[in-house]
Amino acid sequence: MKRILAILILMMGMAITVWAQDYEFVKKWGDCGRWNGAFQYPMGITLDARENIYVTDKQNNSFQKFDPEGNFSARWPRESELGAELYYPYNLTVDMLGYIYVVNSYGHSVKKFTSQGKFVARWGTEGQGDGQFYYPFGIDVDSWGNIYVADTKNNRIQKFDSQGKFLLSFGEEGKKEGEFRVPSDLAVNRLGNIYVVDSYNNRIQKFDPKGKFLFTWGRKGKGPGEFYAPSGIALGYRGKIYVADTGNCRIQVFDSKREFLTEFGKPGSLSGEFNKPYGVAVDREGNIYVSDTYNHRIQVFKPIK
Repeated sequence: MKRILAILILMMGMAITVWAQDYEFVKKWGDCGRWNGAFQYPMGITLDARENIYVTDKQNNSFQKFDPEGNFSARWPRESELGAELYYPYNLTVDMLGYIYVVNSYGHSVKKFTSQGKFVARWGTEGQGDGQFYYPFGIDVDSWGNIYVADTKNNRIQKFDSQGKFLLSFGEEGKKEGEFRVPSDLAVNRLGNIYVVDSYNNRIQKFDPKGKFLFTWGRKGKGPGEFYAPSGIALGYRGKIYVADTGNCRIQVFDSKREFLTEFGKPGSLSGEFNKPYGVAVDREGNIYVSDTYNHRIQVFKPIK
């Protein structure tokens, strides 16, 4: 069992809850640069079925692939490939067939690549209509191959089939339930329910597959279950929910009932510290991969048994 320990300390008549961390630093890679294996603001991070690791390298206008050990494999798109160009890509996802979908954020579009990095298709233009985007940031794929996009500056979520055909959208700007202020990322579980990082509202919202609001949690703050401009989310490992709490420079972990379990990380550049972590992913063993964006690196953590 994991160590999840709450210690109550009485200090000056006040009870302070201290949560023992149950993840430990494993390794890191990357540096600030343009060469292979280096980054200029790594953003989204995801794993494929074989646990290869994909990272969007925002200011290098590309995405990189690493093997499960973190060794560099490839960088795409290729400069010679017409139509494949990326402009500040923020995030990406991989479906069960190995196709890679990249949010071409400043190009207001989604681009699709094969598992070998060959450009296949693009959809989306700048705008507010169905199938159009205005600075999309987040993306994920469901069990049926449908693609969900956080259309960030339009404050909505859009759903497409794997060929880019528009299916539905939900959300608008606001602070009420079901509304958004800069939705920065999302994750879809096996049942098709959608978890959205509502960044400027400092909360997570959950919706059913048709976009019906189910529940929300979080508020602005530094305490357990509170957020400051969160940006990334991942699901997995016994139903746990992992949130990149970017402004607080930490990762928070919740159970499937939204109960806070633990957190790790603090501001800094040493191993296990973060400078505005943006993306988070988790493998089958519960190891956590974090895009430590402003430190220009990837860090890996493992659960303590």
